[in-house]
Amino acid sequence: MAEKKTKKAAGAPKKRRKLAGKSIGLEPKELASAPKPNNVSDLENLIEQDGGKVLASYQEGFGGHWLILAALPIAQIEPTPYQRNLSDAHVRKLESVLA
Repeated sequence: MAEKKTKKAAGAPKKRRKLAGKSIGLEPKELASAPKPNNVSDLENLIEQDGGKVLASYQEGFGGHWLILAALPIAQIEPTPYQRNLSDAHVRKLESVLA
């Protein structure tokens, strides 16, 4: 006969799914030693050609994706075409949260 599972008492600690204190991202030495991909260098060059300034480019530690932090000329910035207009309901909701 199969045994029934017993319920845990309220307030009992939950089981961890991973080892405590073990990192799942990249190590600092892995971030520093990774060569910059060509597409990142190309994008940095395009930013500079358009009058911007690359402040930093780095590989983020969790997913390993490359990021570029840049200052861009305000004249070059355009809003996204899919940005929606605020509805009255949305405005009221924002007002209630901020008040």
